[in-house]
Amino acid sequence: SACLVFRYSSWTPVSAGMRQTAARIACLALTAACARADIYLHNPRGSNNRLEKGNGNRNNANRLFDSENNAAGGYGMGGSAAEPAPLMKYIVGSELTLEWTSQHSCGHNNAHCQFVFQYYCHDDPSEGMNIRDGSTTDTISEGDPTDQTRGLHEPYAVYEKCKARERNKGLWTADQNLNGREKAVNTRQEPAENRHGFECPEERDYYPYWHPSVWKDIVVLTTDADMCNYYKEESFNVQAKNECSLPEHNNERACVSNGGEWLTVEPHGIDPPKCMHAPWLRDNHLGNSANGRQTMYNWTIPDEVSDACILRARYNISTQEVPWNLDGRYNNGQSPIQGNPRVDLGFGVNGGTESQLELAVNTNQYGRTFQDRSFAFRIVPRPSQIGDDEKIYNINVRGKRGNIVQTYPAVEYDFSPKVVSAPPGSWFHFQWTGNDKTANNGANNGEGTDDTDRHNLVQIEHPGANVPMHKDDMTMFDVDDEVTAAGDSRRDKDQLAKEFALAKQEGCRASSAIDPNNDDEDADNCEKLNAAPATVDLGLLKLKEGTYHFMSTRNNNFSNRSQKGAIHVQKHPPPEPIINVTKAIGVDSVSFTWTMPDETKADGAIDASEPVQVTAFEVDVSEDGGDSWNSLGVYEKNNETSDVFETRNFTLSQLPAGITYAFRVSAQNKEGWSRKSQPATVMTKDSERSIYYKSLLRNAVAPYELNRETAALAIGFGAGFLVLAYLGWNWHSTGSVVPRTCLRMWRICRYGSPQPPQEGIRMLDISKSRPGGDTGAISGTRV
Repeated sequence: SACLVFRYSSWTPVSAGMRQTAARIACLALTAACARADIYLHNPRGSNNRLEKGNGNRNNANRLFDSENNAAGGYGMGGSAAEPAPLMKYIVGSELTLEWTSQHSCGHNNAHCQFVFQYYCHDDPSEGMNIRDGSTTDTISEGDPTDQTRGLHEPYAVYEKCKARERNKGLWTADQNLNGREKAVNTRQEPAENRHGFECPEERDYYPYWHPSVWKDIVVLTTDADMCNYYKEESFNVQAKNECSLPEHNNERACVSNGGEWLTVEPHGIDPPKCMHAPWLRDNHLGNSANGRQTMYNWTIPDEVSDACILRARYNISTQEVPWNLDGRYNNGQSPIQGNPRVDLGFGVNGGTESQLELAVNTNQYGRTFQDRSFAFRIVPRPSQIGDDEKIYNINVRGKRGNIVQTYPAVEYDFSPKVVSAPPGSWFHFQWTGNDKTANNGANNGEGTDDTDRHNLVQIEHPGANVPMHKDDMTMFDVDDEVTAAGDSRRDKDQLAKEFALAKQEGCRASSAIDPNNDDEDADNCEKLNAAPATVDLGLLKLKEGTYHFMSTRNNNFSNRSQKGAIHVQKHPPPEPIINVTKAIGVDSVSFTWTMPDETKADGAIDASEPVQVTAFEVDVSEDGGDSWNSLGVYEKNNETSDVFETRNFTLSQLPAGITYAFRVSAQNKEGWSRKSQPATVMTKDSERSIYYKSLLRNAVAPYELNRETAALAIGFGAGFLVLAYLGWNWHSTGSVVPRTCLRMWRICRYGSPQPPQEGIRMLDISKSRPGGDTGAISGTRV
């Protein structure tokens, strides 16, 4: 496995919108061990070059793009090729939770890695270059690129220019022999011209690419956040790129000297990509991140209405053997790594075989890209009744039919996102799709009709429940508002609960008419959701404040189970910050830093990967050990700071020497203030004067200090003397050592009640001491 090569370039500005290459281009070669490093999209559903076939190995790895993933990965399209389901649609400005798994480590010192997410929309069929899933697994033909039966992502012009253009010869190729292949379709990782759809191999393998690209950048998640500014500045979202009017030339000098025009292509004109620290992942494991949840990122759907869009995910890992700035000077014999090298450990004499080990290295697998792409989806306009500042969350489904072994390296069913925490007034768009051809000779375990993915949503009382609530007890569907089509009326609570539970099925067979020996395969058995469509859109709802747990009844047996989710609609202030470093700076200053907890995430899915949206911090100080606190002020976040949530630092100066201070911090977002952090203390360094005064204080107090044990004995003897004196006085006065009070208490305990009152003595009825009060209630000041 390997990774995408990230290029660091010595591009030099010549004029506005124009750049030229220097003679040498330095290349960021992020290396990887020689093993598969697959990436699989789960929401939206990643195809891994599949079409309708949802199980087994894909039919054609060259259909649309070069994934380099295991052939068993990926999901089938919604519905089937013969009966495709309606495309999933996402509303402008809504938050879509991107979920994926990747095979190797990330987010820690074991390796460097990057995830690069991009999208591309093109729905105009007039020239035949519209994005489409197609209805056959055959690769699109160069001779007939407008064939609508074959899938297409990049337009043909992308590949046409790529195969004509000279490859970048300033790149590191290690010891690979490209055998005279000199075009951009030939790279160190893919020396042979092996076409995958109309993808350009050089553009695929290097980011940011130095020529124009149809892809628009969403986010870069990286272990090296210091590179974020570079990624943002060089993204074609914001930075113009160049190409030659004669497509065979890849630089300005060659272009102009051969009679061509060096063209400047304006950027996409959208915001630069987000960039932040990558999530933590372990090696050799297609599983969850360190917090036990799916690896994810919340993408805000752009304002680009289109009937055909594609999401692209690229995964890159790196080891330490190859510096990032390797270029063409380090090819062949100068490369720091060679294929299958022998390493002498120094055990034997003169490097004998007993001292050598052979390493498994294939240099075309260093700096190698893995990717997955979604099926086509739509971006639709924002409903007019929803304000621009109102949040919309997409509630979808991930996974496919089968148990954990049958679905691997895909996943079993679950809601996506599984848990959402949203502020009051938020909207939720419930929709999902499923495949109708996940066949495995009937062996893909699941309920309902073989080969099919189907889902519903019913409210349950708590996460551990496996039986849906009665409709009268459901609270989730008593909604604040609903977006309806023109002329349609809002659905009431019962209608909503029924449509969510039955997934809009109609014409259901009566329970008594279902053959109990073939109920799974009965097409009209609505109890198993067999009559539900592959794509179900249950609409856009504004839920009331509260917590709602839900499940799918069909996918909850003990082969594939626990398709459950939760939505928390509530004010969600951030958790308390954590003060993690305190230190004294000289004799008159102290400093401390704090961070937000890892589980603090962006608005939306609480297990999303985007950092918390804190708007301000307040810092308090105490000089008396925490008995009293004073605010040092509220500090608002600078809007120009990086998207990577930085550690915060605070320094307080002009303080007396040798004094201990306590600090605490609270954080604010639009939902309110967090609790105060746990206090942290730090003392200014002592000066000569403070040391002198402290010694005077100690000497002044020392003569009056008593040994603790001596003091305890003195107090004990004093107390004992007073008790003996009292007993002696009592014996002298009453003739008894035992005080009368003690005798009286003993009688009460012995006989259970006091003696009757003597004649002539009036008892107080305390029930009448407070008119209207409870019996025995006496008002007064507590003493």
